Amino acid sequence: MPKGGRKGGHKGRARQYTSPEEIDAQLQAEKQKARVVHF
Repeated sequence: MPKGGRKGGHKGRARQYTSPEEIDAQLQAEKQKARVVHF
């Protein structure tokens, strides 16, 4: 098992949150960051 916690270096960290809203916010933030990095 990966020793994740609150600061996981993998994608599974968003799933370890509490509310689905937080997960959505994290996913959107990550997508925006990826867009900024890509462009």
